[in-house]
Amino acid sequence: MAHTSKWRDWLAFYPEVTPCVEPPNGWVTDGTCIEFLAIDLGNVKQTLLPDPTLETRWSHVGGRRLIKGRRNVDWSATLKWHGTGTTTDPASQVEQTYLGTLLQHCMGGVHRSNSTLLTGGSATEPEVTAVDNIVPGCIIWFEDTTSPNPQYAGKLTPRQVLEINDLVLTLDAALPWTPAAGDIAHGTITPYVGENYLIDAVASQGTMMWFHKKNVSGTDLLWQLEGSVASFALQNLGPGQLPQLQLNMMSANFKQGGEDGLTNPAFTTIVGNAQLSTSRDIMASISVYDNTTETLIHVNNATFEVGFARSKTETTTEIIHRFEGLSTYSVTPGVTKLTLTLTEYDDAWYGALQDDVDYRVRLWNPGDGSGAGKAWCIHLSKCQLAENPVRTDVGDVNGITLVFQSMIPDNVDPAGNVDLETSRFHLALG
Repeated sequence: MAHTSKWRDWLAFYPEVTPCVEPPNGWVTDGTCIEFLAIDLGNVKQTLLPDPTLETRWSHVGGRRLIKGRRNVDWSATLKWHGTGTTTDPASQVEQTYLGTLLQHCMGGVHRSNSTLLTGGSATEPEVTAVDNIVPGCIIWFEDTTSPNPQYAGKLTPRQVLEINDLVLTLDAALPWTPAAGDIAHGTITPYVGENYLIDAVASQGTMMWFHKKNVSGTDLLWQLEGSVASFALQNLGPGQLPQLQLNMMSANFKQGGEDGLTNPAFTTIVGNAQLSTSRDIMASISVYDNTTETLIHVNNATFEVGFARSKTETTTEIIHRFEGLSTYSVTPGVTKLTLTLTEYDDAWYGALQDDVDYRVRLWNPGDGSGAGKAWCIHLSKCQLAENPVRTDVGDVNGITLVFQSMIPDNVDPAGNVDLETSRFHLALG
């Protein structure tokens, strides 16, 4: 048997209709093969139970054949965190991307808006050519193409749409320029927390199948993870890092290599885009909730806690074939937090905690100046300080660490999508 290199990896996913049922037309046709950064399958192994029979000789204890148990496994994969990778033409809806699909799987909801041109209006109420697929609650990326100053040339600015009146959008904060005819509202993917989708993964057809291989041919280094859901985290948001999307998976079952009947798919297309380094172009703002003035801030470090995780609903019985020990996956709620370390200490933050001031907080990458396709944003519509502000060393100066806990916003004009309008946080890809 020939040696194989450990430096070869492929990873693909497939949205299941029924858990543990393979892609009908095969992995190459129905799967999405993606670029990724790391994978840990160290715990992908069947449970083996000791035979508990009492023995007549003490030296025979532990000498019986192990009993095969259920095949539920936990594993993880680390992906790139980036924008859409494309520019959406005016009057067209932004196409779904692999990140958009996976974030909908993790969060429960995703909204995709159209690109449209601006015709004028004000910084808080720009007027657009059309409002197709633009709805209250969604995030929109705006670009000043007519008179940008160097800070914004070729870069995108995120704003949440609060209300729509004919062709006028009411934004949560003023744009940093006065809109003019020809400026662009780019098609945006807005993942949000979709409550019903996450309650019952089976009923919402919200499970995934994954395929990992480590050799171009043969059947020895193949794994298929079935009936899966993912909890997620955004990480590497510190100075000079490359942001990552961490997926922590639970799978109901797995197959391993040719021994379980797997064949080696010859993937022809692998999707993904390069990450952009933090410390270049990244922006952050902390603004008083429901105030249209946005205040940019210097952030030394940032960490984001999603605040909920997927959970198993375990069973003794098995109704869905190979969905062992499970009836579905649900969700465990928690607290969403964005922790920012600022480079300048100010006691006013302590006073704001005492005064119960509510905030709107955003952290975003506007792209590298080459236009749409590389922008991402973490957006907390309404949040509060959740801990006493703490003095923190930032190099040789006094900084301060602020922990913001998300709240439920109430400033979006109700238009029917309650999950989008009241999501505890939004992400945005542009």
